[in-house]
Amino acid sequence: MKLNFIFNCILFLFCTSIVSQNSNKNLLEEVVLTDSRFSMKRSQSGKTIIKISVEEIEEFQGRSLSDLLSTYGAINILGSKSYSGQNLTFSIRGGRNRQVLILIDGVRVSDPSRIDDDFNLNFLNLNDIESIEIIKGAASTLYGASAASGVINIITKSTENKLNININSTVGTENKINSKFKNLTFNSNSIYIGGNSNNFNYKLYISNKDIKGMSAISKGIEKDPYAQFNYGFNIGNKESKFIWKLSVNKDFINSNYDNIFLSEDADFKLITELKRISFNHSYNYQNGSVNLNSGFQKTSRNFQSNYPFQTLSSNLYFDLFDKHIFNEKLYTIVGLNFKKSNADYEGSSVVNQKDFYANFVYLSSIGFQFNAGSRLNNHSAYGSHLTYSLNPSYTFRFVNHNLKILTSYSTAFIAPSLYQIYDKYSGNTNLKPEENSTFEYGIEWNFLTKTRASLVFYKRNQNPSLVYDFASFRYVNSNKNILYNGIEFEYQNTFLEIINFRMNFTYSDSKKGNLTYLPKTKLNIFTDIDISDKTKVNMIFQKYSSRMALDKTLILDGFSLLDLRVSYQLKNKLTTSFYLWLTNILDKEYIEQINYNSKGRNFRIGINVNI
Repeated sequence: MKLNFIFNCILFLFCTSIVSQNSNKNLLEEVVLTDSRFSMKRSQSGKTIIKISVEEIEEFQGRSLSDLLSTYGAINILGSKSYSGQNLTFSIRGGRNRQVLILIDGVRVSDPSRIDDDFNLNFLNLNDIESIEIIKGAASTLYGASAASGVINIITKSTENKLNININSTVGTENKINSKFKNLTFNSNSIYIGGNSNNFNYKLYISNKDIKGMSAISKGIEKDPYAQFNYGFNIGNKESKFIWKLSVNKDFINSNYDNIFLSEDADFKLITELKRISFNHSYNYQNGSVNLNSGFQKTSRNFQSNYPFQTLSSNLYFDLFDKHIFNEKLYTIVGLNFKKSNADYEGSSVVNQKDFYANFVYLSSIGFQFNAGSRLNNHSAYGSHLTYSLNPSYTFRFVNHNLKILTSYSTAFIAPSLYQIYDKYSGNTNLKPEENSTFEYGIEWNFLTKTRASLVFYKRNQNPSLVYDFASFRYVNSNKNILYNGIEFEYQNTFLEIINFRMNFTYSDSKKGNLTYLPKTKLNIFTDIDISDKTKVNMIFQKYSSRMALDKTLILDGFSLLDLRVSYQLKNKLTTSFYLWLTNILDKEYIEQINYNSKGRNFRIGINVNI
């Protein structure tokens, strides 16, 4: 797809946005939180934040979190189109797992025994998620290490009602390409019970998933089953000077996998158990609040194969910070962040990191905004590193729309993981930490509700960088100055009050960097049509350009996928929704990863009941 054609499409969409506005309506602005930690209007934010609402999440019932995230600009979830037990590699702006920070209710989650000290997104059930906010670009000043190319902040469900019960059940298929619908191979169920009584909130949820449809490898004959079980609860309060929430969760995955090295069927198995506990607390005073986000995760993994091994790891995290509002123009945050990681690799030691940070936001009355801050990272093995961010923006305000010009420069620091240091095969105790910086600039138009367009250019520099050396089969520091650059365009609009249209286009390139399996261009189009007040049709079109395979010589062909969802809702004493998914409708043949199966044409039927 030629860039000239893309830019002509972008110009056309901007024009249609302006023409389609109704000057008799008032501008209703979306509120965002993650880029500053203060609830602010989108026009006051210096970033182009992705905010996924509860309505958009509900439209993906019957699918996975990775399916949803992959429909947004500059985000690639490698493995989401393979069998369900596949390890997921998530990427924002070319940055892989170790460079993307995952937060659940403000708490950093990770598994220090994994290669990148990252988090397995497969653990999360979409039916327990209320909303998601995503920052693209370095955000280490506010969130610390790992927030080098982006932050995904996941907010779990809560309710203001006295009692809310949600039941969801989905059945269908999960088969490889060129497979017929013979048996039901996908089954997923969840129940959520929550309520609010006398300022006391509670929630209990249980979910399971059972899949027996595909072999992991493309030459496989035997099907590799996948089973998942989640349960948890939280209690707390919301309306007082002292706001708190305690959450306890347990997640279990049992997945079979094959021998990828010989590309043959095998009865290998990976059993993973994750225990999570988190505590959030906020004390509100006249001009601000003192906040604590804390959590502990313990993960065990049991690999049953020709070379069996087990790992056990723990991650302790807390973030204590004061948010102060001096006046309507000046907001500040001062905080202390602590992280302690442990994994049972031979010779490994406990690693901790203490960070001190400060950030301020200035909002002028004439449309100028300035967000800036700095963080001092103190790592037990790598000493002190200073990171900082500068994020000025200017908003032109009109009667029914805003035009924002934005730019930012941010730096980030990432220490090697325990695996990269201590693994007896791939580890290297002489590794240096990775440092990178991101410069971006762009514009964003905000029109009436649900109508927005943005265009952003970015450059990200890594030096030194952590890479895997196929000559020595160890992790090393690259002596090259690695550059990533790209263009991101996002657009959404509502036509005729019944068609919600969302699209994004991403162009990514790299000089001496690793773009294996990542497309240079990617297009997502999501169309939501209200056929009636009860019936809705959703269509998703995704186009991936050619990609480089892991050997960096083979080029994989680009491909396009088309998905369709039809839903029907009944409202009486209960709100009941029925939905049907048809994915990869044309049964397109494509390769997501060499030697692994990719999903073909499949269907899923589900019911969702709200009491």
